[in-house]
Amino acid sequence: MDIKDCGSAASRSSADGGSVRFLNTAAAPEEDFISTLKMSKEGMKEPLKLVLLGPQGMGKSSTANTILGGDVFPSGVGMSDTTRSSCGKMGKVDGREVMVVDTPAMYKSGLSDTVLKEELKNALIFCDPGPHVFLFVIALEPISFKHGEILKKVNKTLCSDVSSFSMVLFTHGDKLKQREKVDHIIEMDPGLKELIESCGGRYKVFNNEDKEKNQVEELLVQIDDDMKKRSPENMFFTKNYHLSPITTSCKP
Repeated sequence: MDIKDCGSAASRSSADGGSVRFLNTAAAPEEDFISTLKMSKEGMKEPLKLVLLGPQGMGKSSTANTILGGDVFPSGVGMSDTTRSSCGKMGKVDGREVMVVDTPAMYKSGLSDTVLKEELKNALIFCDPGPHVFLFVIALEPISFKHGEILKKVNKTLCSDVSSFSMVLFTHGDKLKQREKVDHIIEMDPGLKELIESCGGRYKVFNNEDKEKNQVEELLVQIDDDMKKRSPENMFFTKNYHLSPITTSCKP
């Protein structure tokens, strides 16, 4: 495993076993984006760049570790509030360079909205000129807040609609009962259904206890397939900001 800490460089260079399913919804319109082409006929020249977002305790850091295939980000029981600042790591997944950015929790993190806004901006710096996908990490278990508010909060912070560049990544897929259907869980939770519909029906189930590479490979295939449906000028999300430099270092 080849993992690269991109903290200082970024500030300067600017359970169904993991199956993929779709709700029968139309993708959100792609409007009002400032985007740049980074895809050629030969394939992607830049690393695939992913930003993980979500509430506290959903398993964002564990998911980042699963994607990169190692203990790259601090995670574990009792460490749900470990991520206090956005942190980007580069690794090779099946021979492909992938940048994963972990971010502080969007709710109950103890951080002010002003700090969270700056950290979200910093996440975009790590992915300069912009992330290909925002992954909203949600645990497959009952929780008390409205899932649909997450995307709205991100949109408000960035003053732009990121839905066309977003998908939901469920964690705790290992806790699903054998006959339990993810579709049923979604239908029973209006807020969760709203979030997935806003993301064009895109979601995937992850099991962070499963160290096999299959589910990660499936995730990358899903992202690639979705990117093929985008117009060439909308391969990744970019937003112009007067961004403050990243002052905190991120360590494994």
